[in-house]
Amino acid sequence: MKEAYYFSHDSNARHDPKVLAMRSVYGAEGYGWYWIIIEMLRDQNDYQIELSKYCWNALAMQMQCDAETAHKFVDDCIQEFGLFISDENHFWSESLKNRMKKRDEKSEKAKKAAQKRWKKANSDKGSEQTDSESNAGAMQTQSKGNALKEKKGKESKRNTPPISSSSEEEAVKKIFHFWDQNGFGFGHTEMKNKLLSWLDDFDEGGPIILYAMELACESNKMNYSYLKKVLKNWSDKGVQTLEQAKAARKEFVGQNQRASPPSSSQKELKPEDYMF
Repeated sequence: MKEAYYFSHDSNARHDPKVLAMRSVYGAEGYGWYWIIIEMLRDQNDYQIELSKYCWNALAMQMQCDAETAHKFVDDCIQEFGLFISDENHFWSESLKNRMKKRDEKSEKAKKAAQKRWKKANSDKGSEQTDSESNAGAMQTQSKGNALKEKKGKESKRNTPPISSSSEEEAVKKIFHFWDQNGFGFGHTEMKNKLLSWLDDFDEGGPIILYAMELACESNKMNYSYLKKVLKNWSDKGVQTLEQAKAARKEFVGQNQRASPPSSSQKELKPEDYMF
């Protein structure tokens, strides 16, 4: 199944003068047809539909009408209502194109920022490794007790990294470190880049992503698909800070517990039992 993509849709679109004009002729059925076509346009790579020999048949299948009716409706949306534009070879919605242009530009900017952060993090990681190797000889002069104490401290820091840092570069380092050390799979450059793209969706992107990774570990679902589900849920709810993310999590858990109170015969709910 083809992946579904999001695009913005004004809640008051039905009151647009052009839409009202179309509705005055085609009614609620026409309003439904209009949004079916908008969704089809969104799925095209260039957000426009080619006026080919069989395009009316394809539209008719989606609109659940005959090809002649589909053709007339689109022509009216172009000629009478100004909802679509045509150059005789294609037709499109200028409003949709403008919206998608802004979204595509934002997506490309986030992608480039993620790639820049990835290169920076790798560079810093390489420098740290070189420094560590150069100091290996000096480390051997420490006592066995001090070495053991330091090892425990490093392991604790690795498994529970602080998530309150406001530095973006520090956040990237911590995310990569947490990913590599907590079962998400060492390496996986592509998945790491996808995860970093969420940084720009929140005011406190670093701490929120790390919190989502902690929840993934609790649920034993150390993979990007689970993280994407959690982060998208928070983003859709307007979560912007770590405190809000924790509150959303607490509220959701509370709702599930109230809906299904535990009994002696029921198993205790675990993090993986909750849908985000």
